[in-house]
Amino acid sequence: MATVAHCRQQYSQLQQCLKAARLKAQLSALMADIASTDRVRQLGGAKRLRELLSAEQSPPIAQVIEAGGVPWLVALLAHDDAPELQCEAARALAIIALKGTSEHVAAVVQQEGALPALVRLLGSPSDNVREPAMR
Repeated sequence: MATVAHCRQQYSQLQQCLKAARLKAQLSALMADIASTDRVRQLGGAKRLRELLSAEQSPPIAQVIEAGGVPWLVALLAHDDAPELQCEAARALAIIALKGTSEHVAAVVQQEGALPALVRLLGSPSDNVREPAMR
């Protein structure tokens, strides 16, 4: 019987490893999209990242930070000609700050340019951009 319990434990560990590997690959692809110069790819990546952070009961905030997501999201806030892109980036940052630990909040707040960019969005003519910046 100990063999069955051992196999179940190994199977569970294998499943966790596979889930972590899939998440890492997914985040790598999303970061590539966000880092692209193509606005459509940037918007798609930012939207999927925000959805990933929103949909999970235990959102992968630490993994997003480790993957370099915060600097890229902050960079997207500067695109005044793309309010939908700004909105998705601001929402993703708000989720990190609201659902994350104090260390996660610090990762957003301490990112160079994050606070001035979010404050600047408060003056946006778009309600959709202003709303997540207020969080």
